[in-house]
Amino acid sequence: MADCLDLWAWRQEYDGRAWESILDTGDEDEDFRDRSREATLNGRPCCDPDTLKVSERRLGRRLRPRPPGRPCKQAPEEEATQIGFAFGG
Repeated sequence: MADCLDLWAWRQEYDGRAWESILDTGDEDEDFRDRSREATLNGRPCCDPDTLKVSERRLGRRLRPRPPGRPCKQAPEEEATQIGFAFGG
């Protein structure tokens, strides 16, 4: 899993001041600011859906939130609900 996230290149591009500058100029792109704020508050990745799908496949786990509420019960299979009797003969 260590190869999924390489922070070395990111750290070379962005230091604390550069990242602060990006966040300050977020006023121009309100959509980005809102998406990044929501992702930060929810602990979810802030990326496009295709990148998210690739990340989920590589990590082998779901990163998107599930729908709210309790999951619906699945109907039992027909074979499991039928009682079978075997008669020796």
